[in-house]
Amino acid sequence: ETEALCCRANGLRPEVVPFPVGWSAKLINVFLKTTSYVGNLGRAGLRDVLHPPLDNGLRAGLLKRFPGLDSVNFGRIKDITDYEKYRTVIEGCCAAAKELSCSLIEVEQLAGLGLRDGESPPGELVIKVCQNVR
Repeated sequence: ETEALCCRANGLRPEVVPFPVGWSAKLINVFLKTTSYVGNLGRAGLRDVLHPPLDNGLRAGLLKRFPGLDSVNFGRIKDITDYEKYRTVIEGCCAAAKELSCSLIEVEQLAGLGLRDGESPPGELVIKVCQNVR
């Protein structure tokens, strides 16, 4: 679904996307995560297919927890330049979810493993913002 949304957002065919696939997918995925997973909005079954937003922390955490899972070693997000590579990364996340016995979006728990000393998980900022909005 994210792939189709990226194409529609760019108004182009999948093979001609001027905005990097990795960034398109991340922006759409953060929106879907916020509205569907956190806000409980959207069609039935959407939460079941959401994957965590791809970023360096998640990549590092996945590689730390699953050192042999090469499919998630995507480099930087801008290195995800086509949908084949994007699908490969998501398949790796699915394999991690199966191994962890959790939903696909809950693989995001591994992002904290990839943090360097002194770094805060991205979720902490979201929590602080939400507390101030209430």
